[in-house]
Formats: sequence, structure tokens, C-alpha cells
Amino acid sequence: MSSFQIAPRTVAETEQWFRHRGVPTLVTSRRAFKEIWSSARWWLVAIISLEIFVAFNDRFEGWEQFGVFIGAIVSTLIVTGLFNLLRGRRPFEAPEVLAWPELSFFVLFPTALAAAVSANPLVGAIITFVTHVAILLSVWLLTSVGVGWIIRWAFRTAVQHVSDVAKLLAKSVPLLLLLTVFMFINAEAWQVANGMIPAARPFIAATVVLTAGAFLWFAADDLLDDATSAKQWDEVVARCSTSPLANIEAPEGVELQSASLSKVAKVNLRLLLVVSVAVQASLVAGLLGVVYLVLGVVLVSQPVLQNWLGDQLTQANLIADLEWIGPDLVLYDVHFVVAGAVALLAGLNIIVSSLTDDSYRATFAADLIEEIQEDLAVHRALSSLT
Repeated sequence: MSSFQIAPRTVAETEQWFRHRGVPTLVTSRRAFKEIWSSARWWLVAIISLEIFVAFNDRFEGWEQFGVFIGAIVSTLIVTGLFNLLRGRRPFEAPEVLAWPELSFFVLFPTALAAAVSANPLVGAIITFVTHVAILLSVWLLTSVGVGWIIRWAFRTAVQHVSDVAKLLAKSVPLLLLLTVFMFINAEAWQVANGMIPAARPFIAATVVLTAGAFLWFAADDLLDDATSAKQWDEVVARCSTSPLANIEAPEGVELQSASLSKVAKVNLRLLLVVSVAVQASLVAGLLGVVYLVLGVVLVSQPVLQNWLGDQLTQANLIADLEWIGPDLVLYDVHFVVAGAVALLAGLNIIVSSLTDDSYRATFAADLIEEIQEDLAVHRALSSLT
């Protein structure tokens, strides 16, 4: 293939290749960047369709409420149909491409509908306007950096590399068991877990998860530094061997484009690292949590729990009586709480170790670093030859 004759089909295949690898921000065409909104169009259509139910509120009752609801449906159909006709589409055709008129309609029409039917028109309109602007900002932030593609890539990669996760589990579990088993068989840990307010449990879990995510986010630079960019055409061509640009040759007289990336692309790569390590750590921590749940049922039986918790142990917290498996075997909600706490701490330990310990880093991130190097090489080749 000539270096100056990359077929449009090959360019499109390369752009799709970027998306499937979780790096849509490396796509070079401006057309693809405009697809940020279009890729989320069905979510926006679903949201604006649900706006009809804003007609149900304290302002109307009985048949009047029903009439207002029907009026909201009819108004939505008429206004949407007219808007589509003005935009050159069929009356109820979902737009393929979202531009400023569609985005403005997504914000302004629900705002007008809320003002018409809300008990307090001004407050309803303001809340609806701010909510829809926030939705658009969230969609832009999440889609522009490829969060959806990253998550799909991370789980697909984890499934494809089950054997690697098994090796990781075998490497991690012995040390994790050593670090956590003393907490698990500690009466005070079970007393604290049982006495914890149920509403506080998800808050504490979210705090640990956010702490781990923040650590990953700020420490990801160390991993990105390992993903060196190719400096010569021969190296770029070699790294393109698994991509749609596998057949290119090192061109003569063509300058290799700069390796600098946009801020959005850098955020994309950082998220790729964070999600990848987080998914692997979550799989290992989840399996460890299951192990501890089983151990808790077997080792922390009814007499042990009664001895540790005393009057705090109530039948209201009993989930299942497992005497059909063995005598005095029970499953209380505290079993899940303690096993979950151990899993969370184990996951946090894995994440910290994956970024601070060289052997863990090689286990968790070696393949990912190699993939990022390939992505950067293909990006430079595509930018230089199109």
C-alpha cells in the first residue's frame, strides 16, 4: 500500500479499531468527533420521552390530571413532529446526527412543558432547565473521553484473559489472605460490622472505592510514562502490525507527526489505565470476598456469633438457616458485611501494590502498556499519512 493512498475504508476501519480498544479520542477525523452527541442520541430521546410524566404532579387531580397528561403527550408529538419537519426529517424520525438545534430542543422543550404543567411554573422550569443542561454536560464529558468504550473494552479484555486473571488471583490471594485473615477472625471486627448503621454501609464502601479511584487517577502518570511513543518510522510500522494499518510501509520523505496528544486524549488514556486496573482488582477482590463469605459461614457459626455479638444478634438479621448443610450453620447479613469489607480492603491493597510494586505492575499493566504503545503508533501513522 502506498503511503499516500490509504483508502477511506482503511481509515474508517482504523477509527473503529481505536474505539474497540477504548481510545476513541485518538480518532483523527473531525467527523468522528462530532459523533460524540450522535452516539448518545437514544439516551437523549428516551429522556425527553419520559418528560411527558412531568404532567403528574400536585397541581391537578382526577380527570383533570388525566387530561393534562394526554395534553402533554399530544403536545410532545406535535412539537416534535414539527421540529423534525423543519430539520428535514420525517415527523417522528430519530435524528442520526445531533447538532445545536437538537441540543437546544432537548433543553428548551422540556423546560417549556414543565413551566406549563408544574405547580410552581418558575421553579419547575428552572429545575428542568438546569437538569437538562447538566445531562448534556455529563454526556459530553463521559462520551468525549470514551468512558463507554473504555468500560466495554476493559470487561471484554478481562473475559478474554481469564487465564491471566487466574494467574493474578493465584499470585495475590496468598498474601491477601495473610493480610486479611486476622481481621476476619477478630471478634471486634464482627461487632463493629454488626453495629454499623445499615445506611452507612454503602457510604463507607463508596468512600473506599472513591479513595482507590483517586489514588489510581493521580498515580496513573507513572504507568503512562512507561508507554513510550515510537520515534522512527520503522518502529511505528512494526507496532502497527496488529491494526488495520498492518500493510503500510515505512515511507520516504514523509515526516512523522508529533507525538503530542490533546488534553482529552490524555484523559482518555488515563481513564483506560484506571478502569483496566480497577476491573482486574475488582475481579480478584470479588473472588476473595466470595471465599471469605464461604469461610464465614463455615467458621463463624451460630454459637460463635452468639458468643461474639450476644444480644446484638437478632433473628431480624438472619438471611438463611443452613442447617441442611451442617449443624449450626447460618447466614446473617453481618457475614456479607464482613466479607465485603475484606474484599474492599483487598482491592485497595491490590490497586496500591499494582502502582508501587514492580512485580505487581508487571502483572497488572504490562499488556496494557504494550497496547497503549500500539495505539499511539497507529495514531501517529494515521495522522502522518492522511
